[in-house]
Amino acid sequence: MKDCIKRLVLSVLCLAFPTVSSAKTDVFDFQMTLHVPRVYSNTDSKGYRKYQRQKVSGYMLWHYDSSENLTNVTFKSLVNSKHVMSNGRHVTYDAALGDVVQPRFNIIGSNKTLKFKTPSVCFYLIAEPSYNIGQLDEDNALYVMLSGKGGTAKSGYVKTLSGNVAGTLGCGCTAYGHMSPTRLIGYYGWINTVDDVAAVYGTWKAKLNKKKSGR
Repeated sequence: MKDCIKRLVLSVLCLAFPTVSSAKTDVFDFQMTLHVPRVYSNTDSKGYRKYQRQKVSGYMLWHYDSSENLTNVTFKSLVNSKHVMSNGRHVTYDAALGDVVQPRFNIIGSNKTLKFKTPSVCFYLIAEPSYNIGQLDEDNALYVMLSGKGGTAKSGYVKTLSGNVAGTLGCGCTAYGHMSPTRLIGYYGWINTVDDVAAVYGTWKAKLNKKKSGR
């Protein structure tokens, strides 16, 4: 699974950023607050699924080359503080940018004054949970788009970001040999067609960790 994510990262970065060596890194404290369609008590395929508010926290890293160009964005140590697995451990994620949309890491402002102070970002994130035993696909992982804006420090660097999250989470039921407690919508409410995937929505925020970034 980790090899799949590494290949995905490389393919996305070839499209989104020039290939250069990284010289500096900004580290952001990163958090998503998500409404997740969690599955409960489904080992015998008689369980249920309902929304639960979960928090996923970790670090977002912005890597720059020697000319101070942003060349790479990675994620580290993502942990779900709400979802504990049967082994007593919190769910963690291997995450990387996806190529569903072109990643945009921009800053907007005025051509007249040459002042650009509002960061504007949009990117797709694919996060594989530590409980996954299947392939890395939408049935078994978190697929979300994050979009938002932020603020800058007086010297110009990006200081904060926040915005909205929307996407899907697969329950991974098929990989475990269980029936998902999810059905397709029909004319009278639902039809007996099973699907592993359901919608996720929420918010996200990031704040520059000046100490870890060496700012």
